[in-house]
Amino acid sequence: MAALASRWLESWQDLTIAFLGREIARFDLVSLLHLEGVLEFLQALATASVPAVLLGLLGMALASGLFLAVIIMLTGLAYNLLASATGGVVVEMSAVTPKDSIPPGAQE
Repeated sequence: MAALASRWLESWQDLTIAFLGREIARFDLVSLLHLEGVLEFLQALATASVPAVLLGLLGMALASGLFLAVIIMLTGLAYNLLASATGGVVVEMSAVTPKDSIPPGAQE
């Protein structure tokens, strides 16, 4: 898949516009759109072995999961510190009864 994407992007390096059999312009869209880094990455990925790519993906998944866990823990810590400093939020709840039924203790 990476080799296919790499070949497709390489085809953008020599794009010519012809009119009536004459070449009017020649473009290198990879450099024009600053995609050299993407092309190099795809070429390196195409030469890598499948286990290396899977191991890299697993490592990135673990690293991003760890990063997300740290962010969630820091958010919880900040919330708890703010709640302890300000007294927190007190929420009082009461049961809601359906309109068809009679609440306990009410007379008809």
